[in-house]
This record gives sequence, structure tokens and C-alpha cells, in this order.
Amino acid sequence: MAIKLPQNCTLDAAQGVFFSRQLEEIESQLYKVKYPDLEAEMFLPRRKQMGMGVDKLTSKMIDGRGKAVPFAGHEEGAPVADIDGDEASFLMQSWVLAYQYNLEEIEKAQQAGVPLEAERAEIVRRGLAEAMNNMALLGDAVAGVKPGIKGLFNQASTLTYTVPATGTGATKTWSTKAVADVLIDLFGLVDGIPLGTLDVEGGPSKPLVMLTPKANVRLLSSLRLDSVNNTTVLEFFLKQRPNVSIKGANYLPTAGAAGVPRTMVYDPSQVEWMVAMPFEQLPVEQKGYRFVTNCRARGGGVRCLFPKSIIYGDGC
Repeated sequence: MAIKLPQNCTLDAAQGVFFSRQLEEIESQLYKVKYPDLEAEMFLPRRKQMGMGVDKLTSKMIDGRGKAVPFAGHEEGAPVADIDGDEASFLMQSWVLAYQYNLEEIEKAQQAGVPLEAERAEIVRRGLAEAMNNMALLGDAVAGVKPGIKGLFNQASTLTYTVPATGTGATKTWSTKAVADVLIDLFGLVDGIPLGTLDVEGGPSKPLVMLTPKANVRLLSSLRLDSVNNTTVLEFFLKQRPNVSIKGANYLPTAGAAGVPRTMVYDPSQVEWMVAMPFEQLPVEQKGYRFVTNCRARGGGVRCLFPKSIIYGDGC
């Protein structure tokens, strides 16, 4: 008995069952695939689970306003305190990609008794994962909507550490600086959060993460304090700030303003990656002699309701 499919071609019962099982097996293989170099998974442990139909998440912020004044005994009244409210909106974005097999490929695989190759499907899974990863780290411009989607590396209203140009030739890069100047930058970045927030954020009891270009991590791991002391700059700094971990990141060499390197410090408990669907494989569609499997992913960038828990330093 033959299974009639729309359009121009027919798969017999055996071929139809074979194809259906192959797609099920490919889908299960895709869920086993891991991509350790997609860094959003490592840098953003907290996720905000969103519904597939949600286009925008709006968060409301409330702050108090009022300042006490000295009282001399004859004033008619006191300043009145009040509450200010503000809203922050975070957008969602869908991504789509598909893979396909034609009729002859299915027949040959079934005849030979070999599984359909899963490489095409893995390319699709990889492509969607990269789109979600890049959006989580770098954000995404949305036509006609400002500020669009913000990622971990380009949040707004954060703290800024002004990197001094104390390197050779008045440069800011650590590779051109003396050990003492590199340490000034390291401590300046980490201590900039508690200093800039009066210890509300980034205190010594709070775990912080420093992300910097990978070349900087290699430099810190090899740069010695002096010709006698065998301790590296990285070892010395981490001993002084045990609440801080330092990691290298791929996109940071050009993530700063005007494409310069960027180093950042953040509190991972204050950032959330908005994810609705990391990967979904839709039912197969027949288009002429091709069988197309559409896939999709949906998510957003990073939500940080307390942006002063992040500090950026450009140039180092």
C-alpha cells in the first residue's frame, strides 16, 4: 500500500516509515549536540523563561525621591518625599532555518539500509544556536525600535572605568603597559562597582566575573610581578580579590566604542538571558520532490534591572 503525499511524488509504506524514523533519530541527535564555544551558555547562567507568543517584557522600577533638611524650629513645613516609577522594555526575536532531503536521497538511504546523514540538520541547529548566542552577547538592532535588543557586552546606563593611556606610546592595551599599570586597571575595574554604588553592588562578599579578550587572559597568566618573584599578575590579583573570576571572551576584542577592545566586570546574579525556545524542529513539509524541515528559535537579549552592577572599560 502506497502513502500518497501532496504534489508530485509518492513514498511507499516502507520508505515513509523509514523517513519518519530517520527524522526522529536526527532530532534526538540534535538535542545531544553541545557547543562549548558558544559563550552565552557559560557567561549567562540565569535564564528568564518566556512564552513563545511574548513580543516584549516590560519591567517596572520604583525609586524613592526626597531629602531631609535641617530643622531650625520655625519652618512652616518639611520637604515632601515621593515615589518615582519607570519602565524598561526588553524585546524578543525569532530566528528560522531549515534543512531538506530530496526523494532520491531518501530512496537511496532506505535501499542501502543506512541512516540519513544528520550533518545538514546539525548545521541548522548550529546556525540557530549561533544567532541566539550572538544576540545574548552583542544584542540585535531592531528596525524602527530603539534601543533594540541589548546583549551582555553592550548594556546601557552601566558604570564606566576610564582606562588610562599609560602604555608605551600613550596606549591603553595591557600588552604595552608595565605590571604596576596593569594591576591599576584590574583593581580599578573590579573596585569601580562598589565605589560607584556606595557598596550597594559588587561588594567583597558578592561573586563577580571579569570578561576580557582571550589574549589578555594569556598575558595575565604569563606576566610576572618582577624578575625575582615568580608569581604571575593573575595569581596575585585573584589572591587579593578571591570573589572575582577572570574569563576570556571571543567578541570583546572589538566590542568597545569605535571597535576597540572591551573588558567588563559584572555580577552574574543580576543579569538574565531571555529565552523562549532554544530550538524547535517543525513537522516536515513536501515541496515538489524535496522534503523540508523548518526549525526555529526564539529569545531575547540580556535583562539587567540594576545596570550599575556592570562596569565596562574600553581600550585595555
